[in-house]
This record gives sequence, C-alpha cells and structure tokens, in this order.
Amino acid sequence: MKSDKISFINYNKDICTFKKDVSIDQCLENSQFEGHIWIDIDSTDNKTIVDKIATCFSFHPLMIDNIQNPKQRPKYEDFEHQIFIFLKLITLNNELESLETENISIVFDSKVVITFQGNVEGDVFEEVRKKINTTKNKVRKSNTDFLVYELLEATVESYFKIIEQLGEKIEVLETTIMSRPDSAALRKIYRLKRSMMFLRKTIWPMREILNNLLRSDNDLVCETSKIYLRDVYEHCTQLLDHIEIHREMLAGLLDIYLSSISYRMNAVMKVLTIISTIFIPLTFITSIYGMNFEFMPELKWQFGYTMVWGVVVAITIGMLYYFKKKRWF
Repeated sequence: MKSDKISFINYNKDICTFKKDVSIDQCLENSQFEGHIWIDIDSTDNKTIVDKIATCFSFHPLMIDNIQNPKQRPKYEDFEHQIFIFLKLITLNNELESLETENISIVFDSKVVITFQGNVEGDVFEEVRKKINTTKNKVRKSNTDFLVYELLEATVESYFKIIEQLGEKIEVLETTIMSRPDSAALRKIYRLKRSMMFLRKTIWPMREILNNLLRSDNDLVCETSKIYLRDVYEHCTQLLDHIEIHREMLAGLLDIYLSSISYRMNAVMKVLTIISTIFIPLTFITSIYGMNFEFMPELKWQFGYTMVWGVVVAITIGMLYYFKKKRWF
C-alpha cells in the first residue's frame, strides 16, 4: 500500500517549481502562486487531506463523494467552474496473472489541476512530470486543460501496454495449446477472457469521458486542446478494436483446445476400437475350446494347440493388414 505522498508543481512558460513529498498544508500555502498548479495526491483514503483540499478549492459535495467512492465506473461531471473526471488505471499482476485497478480522480479549473491516485504501486504520470520540466514543452505554454489531456493520454498509453502484455500471453498460450492442451491451458483461456472483458468495461466509459470533453461548452476546455483530445479518443477506439481482436483470438483458442481434446480422445478410442476388434474373433475361438464337451476331435490331436495359435496369429496379422490398407491407423 502507498503512503500519503503529495507532490506540488507550479509552472508557466518561464518557470517550473517541483516539490516532492510535501504536506497538504504546504500545498495550500503555495496555491496562490502565479501560473498553473498541479497537486498530485497518492491517496484517497485520508479524509483529512480530501476535506482540506475540498474546502480550499470549493469542491462540490458530489465531487467529494465521487473521489472517496472507489466502486464506480469512469465518469465525467461538469460543475461549471470545475470539471471532475474519474478514471480507472489498470496494472497487470504477472505472478497472479490478474488485472488490478487504481482509481484516479482529476479535478481542474482555469488555474489548478488536482489528481488523486489510489493504492497500486507505480506512477503512470511520471512522464508527464518530465514533460513539464522541459522548457519548450507545450504543457508549460498552455492552460490546465492541456495538462489534463496529457494525464488522459498517459492513462490510455498504459492501457496499450497492458493489451500488449496480454497479447504476448495469448501467443504463448496458442503454442502451448497446439503442443500440449491441458486443463491449465483452459483455465488460462478463461482468465484472459475475463481480463479482456474487464478492459472493455473500463475503456468504453473512458471514450464517453473524452466525447463529453470534446462536446463540452465549458470555457475550461479550449478548442486547441480538443484537437489533442480527439486524438486520445481515436486511441480509445483503437484499444477497443484490439480488445475485440484478442477476444476473437481467445474464442478461436478455445475452439482449438476443444478440437485438440476431441482429436486426442478420438485417437485413443480408435486404438482401443482396433484392439477390441482384433480380439473379438480371438475371443470367439478361445471360447469354443473352453467348452467342456467330451467329444472334440482337436483336443486329442497332436498339433491341435499349435493349430489354434496359428489361426490366432493369422487372424491378427490379416486384420492388421486390412486396417492398414484402409488407413484406419
């Protein structure tokens, strides 16, 4: 679990001040600086921090509830002077082969961007911080909505990495199923199918958020930024296309698995059937000489035992030759 880490960035086209691991009181004291401010809080569980931020920046009560409620779908809400965005950041746990989620809340107005991150290790916004530190970067010269675009873009890029990792797992699984289909491979197929469904449920509302930003009449979202937001929207569409392709691949792998199991079962049954067919006439012959009749000429014949074995061998060889000629094995 993360501790309550807070970072503070004050920037404009000329300056950039970055403070790491500061207290919430220090952030609020510095919130009157000129330029734009980004406050990043790695916690939503600390009610004191959320309340102080909410009081200082006049958050709507519904916004406070949304920040502290992890069990909700990604959403967009326009409060006129502030815009609220709730996202799901996804990480892949390779050991458990499962997806883990981190809640991200973004609140911004004309001067301040405030982000609340959940409790999963890692920081998807690190590259955004590096961009702000670059003097000629567009973030430094733009309004807060462009920083929000960068945050959304970083989140969507993290989805691409997850889908790429899952795609590699599907390729490995395909090789395994072709060579050695077993119950473990079947469980992996269903785990990956659940992961793809979860990704789709997460990315679909993300596209709705971007669509709302593109259609927004709020002055906080500039027309110049909408061009970049439209690019992120297209990336979400690409992600959904990739997910559908992977879902079709998994459905195909499931068919291959079932076909492989059926083929192996048929091969086993064919061998057993051939063996049973060979033994049917042999069982008939031996059952005749197992009867307890007193007058059976072969029983007194010197070569009777040898003759029976000769017939048995001849029948076996003849049937194997016939099966081979018919290409039954």
